[in-house]
Amino acid sequence: MKHPSKIKAVILLSGSAKMVVAAAYAPYYETPEKRIAAIDTYLAPKWFKAVTRETWDDNDFLPGDHVVNPVLGLRLWREAASPKLHVWIRYLCEFNAQDIVAQLSTLTVPTLLLKPGLEGFAESVDQNYMVNYCHTSWDGVENHTSITVKTIPESRVFLWLDQPQRVGDEIGLFLGRVR
Repeated sequence: MKHPSKIKAVILLSGSAKMVVAAAYAPYYETPEKRIAAIDTYLAPKWFKAVTRETWDDNDFLPGDHVVNPVLGLRLWREAASPKLHVWIRYLCEFNAQDIVAQLSTLTVPTLLLKPGLEGFAESVDQNYMVNYCHTSWDGVENHTSITVKTIPESRVFLWLDQPQRVGDEIGLFLGRVR
């Protein structure tokens, strides 16, 4: 968005546009300033103060969030869990503060957003956070003139590992249109 003359195209694989919060907390997340204030006054100093490595790992993404294959999912979960706790806490504070949806009106570069299918997640109360992360956070971008949105069935966050052919095909089609 800042350097459209230097970028020919953007491809987003999974990911989130912003943190989706429960309705009760929405007023604290309406603007970037409110998001930052909520994190600086509550989340970082109070909530994260009580987080231990054990509570973090027990409440982080699950192996099945990463890929469909449970063995590969566990390997990816272990790799993702390897950074020190303070690094993860800082990352999560920064993630919770960002919201690119508010800036998308300035996007002019052709962009492909590939979302994982997450079949079965929306029905599971314990895993619908993944739907918020990968789908709900992008609500409204389907009509954006610069963004092409595709969902890759039978995939999780690492959708290129679950469905490499489908992901490759979608990228190829997109790049063919951009050229």
